[in-house]
Amino acid sequence: MMSPNNKPAFAPDLDIDKVLIYAIDHVHGKLSVQTPTETAPGSGHHYFAFHLNGRPAYVINELSDTITAFDYDAEAGTLATIQTISTLPDGLPK
Repeated sequence: MMSPNNKPAFAPDLDIDKVLIYAIDHVHGKLSVQTPTETAPGSGHHYFAFHLNGRPAYVINELSDTITAFDYDAEAGTLATIQTISTLPDGLPK
């Protein structure tokens, strides 16, 4: 997923419970690995998206039945976890 400002790209990795971050060199057409954002072990995130206003980002965690919200720092190209909440209705067993 490209960031709203087309600087870094983000890729959720289900197996390692991290959102991988890549800086983009538009001149040379290359990606360079940045420090990833970690999530709870075993969460198994799969889909990643930005809010329409470009500031918060979200990842759906398939294995833990949760969604994690991040604050996107466009200048630094980083994500900071805001919160993780359940996607299941209250009282529904996992």
